[in-house]
Order: sequence, then structure tokens, then C-alpha cells
Amino acid sequence: MHLDGKAHKFGADTTVVLPKGSVHQIFNVGPMPLEIVGIFAATPVGTMLPDGEGIELPWRS
Repeated sequence: MHLDGKAHKFGADTTVVLPKGSVHQIFNVGPMPLEIVGIFAATPVGTMLPDGEGIELPWRS
């Protein structure tokens, strides 16, 4: 995972907490499928690229 410009490793059965407004990207580098469950403190969730351009999520929040 990249979080605010730094690489962080995590493995199976890990809980990752991301600060509000953090720039992050999660990568699957292993041979098994990656499953993510996202829990958000509030909705709607605003998502954007690092340059501020908005991104549509594939689900309704």
C-alpha cells in the first residue's frame, strides 16, 4: 500500500485504518485474490485523484 508517499506492507487478516483525506493506493502483490471490506465513518464518500479530480465509485454511498 502507498500512503501519503510511503510504502507500507501488510498481510492477510490485517485491519488498515486510513486517515481522512490521506492519499492512498492499495496493491495486491501476492498470488491470492485480495478482498477488501471498507467501513466509512460518514457518507457520501468523496473520492478523488491526487490532483483533486473527482472519481465515481462503483457503488452508492
